[in-house]
Amino acid sequence: MVFEVLQGIILDQLGVDICRMDPDSSLREDLGADSLDLIELIVACTREFGDDLFEDEAAARTISTVGEFAAYIEGRFVGCPLPLTGLPTDAGGLAQQEEKAQGGASK
Repeated sequence: MVFEVLQGIILDQLGVDICRMDPDSSLREDLGADSLDLIELIVACTREFGDDLFEDEAAARTISTVGEFAAYIEGRFVGCPLPLTGLPTDAGGLAQQEEKAQGGASK
């Protein structure tokens, strides 16, 4: 799912046809992203996946393909449901989500 969301962000930011993107597509060589485009991708992904997505700048700088980008995002949020935006921040909201997932009501 992260890969598909990332494809949509790349489509919006770079105007690249999704059919041209696969996990091995290089952001720079294959998709034509320059330094400014990469910054805009990071900003858009931060909006989508959360402010702390790129806390590890050194690791983020090693990303060169769409697949590496998706794997990086997945690695940051292992076990988190997507979309990450709009999640309840209170314990009651989380309890209600768990309750719905289990198909029952707590008493």
